Amino acid sequence: MVMMPYTPKYYLEYMEQCGMEKARDLFAYISVIRDVSAGGRLERLASGVKAKVPGLTVRPADMKNFHRELEVVKEIYKLRLEPQLGIRPHAEEEIESMAKRLKPLIAPELLIMAEVNGDPAAFFMAVPDYNQVLRRVNGRLGPVGLLKFLWYSGRSATSAS
Repeated sequence: MVMMPYTPKYYLEYMEQCGMEKARDLFAYISVIRDVSAGGRLERLASGVKAKVPGLTVRPADMKNFHRELEVVKEIYKLRLEPQLGIRPHAEEEIESMAKRLKPLIAPELLIMAEVNGDPAAFFMAVPDYNQVLRRVNGRLGPVGLLKFLWYSGRSATSAS
């Protein structure tokens, strides 16, 4: 998966031998979108959250105004995520560089923005599992492989190949 934490259990022992200690657990989840939305569970969950948070609006990101959306993500990250996770603040240039690299991988329907009374509150971003696409081209991105990659990656944004 792209940018998701994974550490084999034996790494913890190596780190402890070097005098380090674990600060917290981070979790990554794999979810097939059609499984999440099956049976109306996602819609019921969204209705419940909206009832508890008056003024909540949820919308897909506006990829035509990607820079504006990036500013919102940076604000949310700095105000809410950095203090909560206890990690060092990211430099503006680092966040922008990461966004520039990720932009081609983003499926617009998988970048969701949440606002409360018009103020940015949260964002959700998922990236399709491009490993499944690369498997179909055998990791070869020559001219034919690139065309296959573009074809299958367009299909994988809405399905779990």
